[in-house]
Amino acid sequence: MGNFSLSSLNLKKLSKREIYEICKLKNSFWRYGLKNNLEWFKKNVFKDDLHIILKLNKKIIGYNLLRKRCFYHNTQKKIYYYFDTLIIDKDFRKLNLSKKLLELTNEILKKKKTHGFLICKRRSERFYKKFNWKKIKNSQFIIKDHNYKKSFFIGMINNYLRLDIKKKNIYYFNRIIK
Repeated sequence: MGNFSLSSLNLKKLSKREIYEICKLKNSFWRYGLKNNLEWFKKNVFKDDLHIILKLNKKIIGYNLLRKRCFYHNTQKKIYYYFDTLIIDKDFRKLNLSKKLLELTNEILKKKKTHGFLICKRRSERFYKKFNWKKIKNSQFIIKDHNYKKSFFIGMINNYLRLDIKKKNIYYFNRIIK
């Protein structure tokens, strides 16, 4: 089928062509227009965010964005990674390639001794559970600077820190809090 390569890069190591390819791939599913995707990328992706890229013969066919952000738990500020985007080129779906991206994502979270958090549609819960992501109750977390409908989405955590979230809320931020 060709040469697959999988890498994790920060913004500094991405070329302009790769950013363009990522936004083009995202636009194939989230059709906001390539220009809007590029503007969103420029505004919302920071230098310490991680880009997990799956290539086939140097063409980007899979992408996962881990956005380095902060959260408060028991009044302590800590770092987590917001699992933002997971996409596979439509011509390569059903080949189990998202597994490669998620395995590297989990490895990164474990190595960095932090956790990942995502929001997804309820119908995606089973998929993420296969990769050790666990649903957390909507009452256990608050995203302070992001609007979404809790009736349509759920929160999931890949919890390498073993956070005690039974009694305390986790306050997440989508931007870096200094």
